[in-house]
Amino acid sequence: MTPSSPSPLIDYAVDFNTDNLAGQAYVGALHAANELPGNTKFVPCDVTHWEDQIRLFEQAAEFGSSGKIYYVIANAGMTRSDDVFTFNGPDKAPQKPDLSILDINMYGVLYSTKLALHYFMSQNGVTPSPAQEDTCLILISSGAGFLDVPRSPQYCNTKSRVNVIARWYVRTSILPKETFDHVQSSGVELSLQRWKTLGNAPYGF
Repeated sequence: MTPSSPSPLIDYAVDFNTDNLAGQAYVGALHAANELPGNTKFVPCDVTHWEDQIRLFEQAAEFGSSGKIYYVIANAGMTRSDDVFTFNGPDKAPQKPDLSILDINMYGVLYSTKLALHYFMSQNGVTPSPAQEDTCLILISSGAGFLDVPRSPQYCNTKSRVNVIARWYVRTSILPKETFDHVQSSGVELSLQRWKTLGNAPYGF
C-alpha cells in the first residue's frame, strides 16, 4: 500500500473572495480529487449580462493551450415561485411580474449560444470540411419542458423545444433510488431506456 502524504498547509493569509465561495470551492475539490488537475478555472459570470459572457468566453479561450473552445454547456438556470399568474386582488393594481427566470434560463442561454457558435465558426469556418475539429453545444432541458407544471409558465417555457437525450423519466444516479421509487409510486411510468455512465455523468440511450 502506498503510504499517505499529508496535505499541504492552507495559507489563511491569502485574501479569499467570499462572493464566489461555491465556484472556488468546486475548483478546489476537482483539484483535490485529481480531476482535471491544473486545467480548471473559475470565472464569475452573471449570464444575464452580455459583457460578462463575452469575458467568460475570452478567458476560456485564453486559458486553454490551443486558444480554442470546443465544448460549451449552457448549464446556468433557476426556478422559483412564479408570479405571472398571481392575482393581486380586486382592489389592487396588478403588479409587474418578476421575469428573472426568463432572463437567466432563456436570454442567458441565447447569449451563450450566440457566443459558442461565434467561436466554433471562427475556428472551423463556415464551409464543411474533413479538417474541421469537433465542437459541441449542450443546452439543458427538463421534464418541465414536456410535462405540465402548474403555475410555472416561465420555467416551462425556457425548457421546452429542446431535443433531449432522455425524453422521459429515466432511472440514473442523478437522484437517489428512493426518489425514483416515490415518482413511480405516484403513478408515473418510468422509461424502460437503459442508461450508461459517461465519466460521472449518467445519460440514457
